Amino acid sequence: MKKREIIPSQHMEIESIFYHTLNGNKRSIAITSTNPGEGVSTLALALTQRHLLAGHRTLLVDLNLQNPTLQTLFDDDTSTTELLSPPQLINIGNGDATVMGVVAPKRRETILKLRKPGVLETVIQQWLEEYELVIIDTIPFNAANSNNIPTERICAACESTLLTILCGVTTAASIEHTTEQLKAGGATLSGTLLNDRDNPSLRSELLREVRRITPLLPRTAERLGQWIKQSRLLSLAT
Repeated sequence: MKKREIIPSQHMEIESIFYHTLNGNKRSIAITSTNPGEGVSTLALALTQRHLLAGHRTLLVDLNLQNPTLQTLFDDDTSTTELLSPPQLINIGNGDATVMGVVAPKRRETILKLRKPGVLETVIQQWLEEYELVIIDTIPFNAANSNNIPTERICAACESTLLTILCGVTTAASIEHTTEQLKAGGATLSGTLLNDRDNPSLRSELLREVRRITPLLPRTAERLGQWIKQSRLLSLAT
């Protein structure tokens, strides 16, 4: 199982998203993306931790069946009376984080039942009897297949959907297609979150351009490079 990246629960961007979810007064939130690797699981965990830090009873649900990230000590994902496994304490990474979570289902019959309209909604309502907030980690739209629960079905079952976008990688056309799928599926898109992990800073871009002119104007390039590196304004923008 892939090790999950953990970001601080009080990171500035997480604080902004946290207050956005509070002001929206939504108790079930699906987090999704167009492509794999856009930071959905990382965001879901960080947002869960931030709500827990605020004293909110929060449940993290893993419905990313292609790349599940929650794991318990038990192999059985269902009980005799429940469609999904009951919430359990989950350790993330090397014990750096502990949350109440629900692991991704493995049984084909469970997945087929959850694909039916109304079924997941009922399960979420049962969770909300015990928890103040339910956050669901979904499979990316472009990774969905017949073996998974359709992403738009999961998002439609929640009161709110957050869409993560990897800057410089995810195209505008694919984002538009994803938002159209969400709308067609009946989901409520509450916000888009820009992940600038692979997006170079202004300082890095300027230094790259300076390196291009170095063979022609070495002294000028050296002076420009030193000015850029020492600029306090550009340091703040890094």
